[in-house]
This record gives sequence, C-alpha cells and structure tokens, in this order.
Amino acid sequence: MLQYIVNFTILSIFSLQCNVHAVSVTSQLKTGDGTTSDGSVHVALVSGCDSHLSALTPIANALLHHSTVVNKYRVTFVTGSQCQSQVSHLGSQFHDTGVWYYANMPIEESVVARTQNITLGAVIYGIPAVESLITKDKPDLIIAEFFNSPVSMLAESLDIPYATLWSGAAAHPAMYESGLDFDAGVYGLYTPSETLPKWFRRLFRHIFFAQMTLGPMILHSQSIRLFNSILVERGSQKQYQNVFHISNTFPSIATAGYPLFQIREVPDKLTVTGLLPGEQINTSRMSKDLTEFIQKSNKEILYVALGTYASFSDDQFRLMKRVFMEQEHFNVVWAHSGYDEAKHGEIGSGERILIRKKQPQKEILSMDKVTTFLTHGGGSSLREGLNNLKVFISCPQVSDNFDSAIAIEKFNLGPVISKTPSEFELKTAISDVHKNMKIYQNNVQNIVTELSTGAVAKLEKFVDELVAEKRTVQFDYRTTMPMSYGKAFTIMGTVMICVTSPVWFSVLIICKLCRKSKSKKLNSRAEKED
Repeated sequence: MLQYIVNFTILSIFSLQCNVHAVSVTSQLKTGDGTTSDGSVHVALVSGCDSHLSALTPIANALLHHSTVVNKYRVTFVTGSQCQSQVSHLGSQFHDTGVWYYANMPIEESVVARTQNITLGAVIYGIPAVESLITKDKPDLIIAEFFNSPVSMLAESLDIPYATLWSGAAAHPAMYESGLDFDAGVYGLYTPSETLPKWFRRLFRHIFFAQMTLGPMILHSQSIRLFNSILVERGSQKQYQNVFHISNTFPSIATAGYPLFQIREVPDKLTVTGLLPGEQINTSRMSKDLTEFIQKSNKEILYVALGTYASFSDDQFRLMKRVFMEQEHFNVVWAHSGYDEAKHGEIGSGERILIRKKQPQKEILSMDKVTTFLTHGGGSSLREGLNNLKVFISCPQVSDNFDSAIAIEKFNLGPVISKTPSEFELKTAISDVHKNMKIYQNNVQNIVTELSTGAVAKLEKFVDELVAEKRTVQFDYRTTMPMSYGKAFTIMGTVMICVTSPVWFSVLIICKLCRKSKSKKLNSRAEKED
C-alpha cells in the first residue's frame, strides 16, 4: 500500500507534465468519404510495441495481402518509432511519432518509470500520435489494441469509424456481462478446473471480478484524470469515472488463435475473426550457423522460447540445458533472453543445442525440421506456432500464458508443464511429444483448419461494414465494471480476513502457550524460593 501511495504522488506530478503532450488538433482536418484518393480504404492500427503490436500485425497482413480485391486496403501503423522493424516487412505505411515506451519498457528501467508508462502511456503517446496522423492523412477506420482504447475519444469526436482489438491478455468486458465461464485470471489466480464444485468456481469468479474492479482503480486513476482533463480542454461535457468506461467500447473485434478459441460462446458485442494467415517469412534474418544447425540436424528440432521476461535461476537454466543435452529425441534451438554467455560459455552449432539471447522465431518455426515448440504461450508465439502447424509443450510464465496452457491442454495440442519444470517433468514431456507426435499433429491441423476457415472474409466484412455505415464508437455506460467498488472491497476484505485469520489464530495460541509456560516457570521458581 505504501508503494501505491508513493507512486500516486509521483504520478500526480508526472500527469501535470504530460498534459503538454495531449495537444488538441487545431489545423484543418482532411475529410473522408470511406475511401482515399487512390480508391483504397485507409485503416489505421494503433498500439504500443512488442507483443501488443503483434496482436495487430495479423490484421494488417490479412488486409494487405489476402483481401478479395488487390490493393483494396491501405494500412498505417501508429506506434513508437523503435517498433518500425516489427511492421516494415508487411508493406504497410508507418506513421513515425517518436519513441513510445508503452506498454513494455526496457527491463532495466525503474519501477516508477514502468508504472508511469503503464498508467499514462496510452494517453500521452496514443492520443497525440493519432491526432497527428488525422491532421496529415485522416483514416477511414481506426482499430486500436485494447490498451490504447483512449484514442476512441478522438474517433468519437471526429466521426471516424472505430473498433477496439482485444486479445488474450485481458478478457473483453462483454464476457463479464454475459456471465460465461471463461478461462482468465490476474495476479497469479486462474480459473479452477471444471471438475471442481460449481459453487467453488462461482466463488472464484467473484474474487477474480473483484480484482479486475479494484486493479484499474489503483493503477489507472491518473490516466483517467488526464483523460478527463483533455475532454475538458476540448469543451466536452463528458467525464469518465474509471478505465472500464474507456475500454468498454463497441464495436469490438478479437483475433482467435490464442486463447479465444477456447471460449464456448462469443457475446454479440464481440466479433472473433478466427486464425488469420501467417506473415511472409524472411529467411535472410537467419544467421549462417543457425541455418546450418537446422539443415544438418540428424534429428527433428525442438524450438524453445519462453518469452522476453521469463527469468530462471542459474540452477534452473543448467537443469533444463542438461535435460536437452541428455534426451535422445530432438536437437534443440533455444532463444533465452536471460542467457549469459560470459557465465555459461558459448553454445554453438558444434553441439546438439544452440542457444542465443534472441532468435528469428517466425523463420525458425517455418522450417519443416522444427516440429515442436516449447513456449510460454504468449499471443504471437501461440499464433505463429499454430500457423506453422507445430506441436506444443506449454510452459506458462505469466498472466495470459496460463490461459493458453488451458487451451493447449483442452484441445490436446501437446503436454503442459510447470513454470520451472523439474528434470523428470521435462523429460516426460519431451518423450510424450516424440511418442505421440502424429496424434498431436493431427489435433493441431484440425484446430487450425477450424479457426482459419473464413477468417479473412469475416475480418473484411467487419471492416467494410464499419466504413460503409460510418459506425463511430459506442460506450456501454451501464456495464462499465465487473462489479461495484463496494462489493469488490467487501469480497477482497473477506478474502484477506479468511487468509490471515488462521495465521493470527496460530499466533495467539502460541503467545498464550508461551505466557502459560512462563507463568509456570515463575510459579515454580517462587515455590523453590519459599
């Protein structure tokens, strides 16, 4: 709690400085009639970098290279300039608005700096960036990844069709409204097994919704204040109470592939496109030693990549490396962000395992000899694995990774292991995949076929209807939070009491026993003195 108070103080000062970045559009805006001068539909895609941006690249790829009419769409990415390399291969345009550090900052940045960007980044980066694009080249449609949903305010005020893109990292608000059982979780808690009693699963969902209600209130209060100050600056009478007011916008879209393919039903307010085509591969990104390692391998390849932020102790790293070297079924290519060459030595193509800090993942997964993907289950990783028909070994690390693991297990796409697997666990999973490779491959093929059939047509229909109908953003004010603040505080307070009560009860008993023992000793000593 003390940390939150300190952060709030720092963020209050920071938010005043950030107001200068949120400048209103004052120049003449280009008018649009659903198409641009070259006859194409101009779609602007807005997102922060890294995995957040990768949620939008399949949409750009589908519109630019798989639409029913060639050059029907023109796509512009609006994001940080340091992310340009992530989209340059798509053939899209790039609107350079400087460096964004939202939502994923460099690991070496301070906790305060990371908190500032998480809470305010969508406002201080996204809004000015989209405003400058509108001034220069007004889009016919804006699609913003859900962390950047504050730009919906621009779309609404300037009558530009808009949609929020949702992914597996957060459940769409409509899921709360519908009351569906869905696999999601935050702060280390995840939906329990369906084999557990219904009352227990219902209780768990109440606790989960309480976290989802209180979390944004604690972390995003500054972004709401800044957002509202921009509205006042524009002369708007509208004010927002919480982050759900901003993010709960319609129409909304989600791309399947992770972990939305596990949802039994999709609410009417949410359109799910299915699994979109994989992006074009650039094999020139592969180093010579990597290419030779794969091509000359006398075994199938197991590709290991557990995400940017997966951190293992040296002992865990050595355990996993030893298992990879001892098992007989695969040669291994490992992308390990925490790999310290100075400490562990260079592991090159002369051995059965090749480890680097970074690997060209798309290109590696495109190769036929690579049959198995040991992954944390992040959005882009699961999607790329599916598009390349790879069998999975799921090793979830954080947040939505556990949702992906549930889906992999549910559809039998490969085994699931723990966050820091034991030697036995890892060897068993590798042997399981090798033994049942054909079964897992058939399951992957079936789910990919089901997800990809008609996916591009559904996306195209969604985009075309928004542009043709000039459908501007709509906010659902009636269901802006999973539950009331009062109910959320009551639930979390009760949970805290239930969790801490046994501890306090034990402490009281121990104290009482200690006092009793001490009293006996004093009485005994007094009797001896008498």
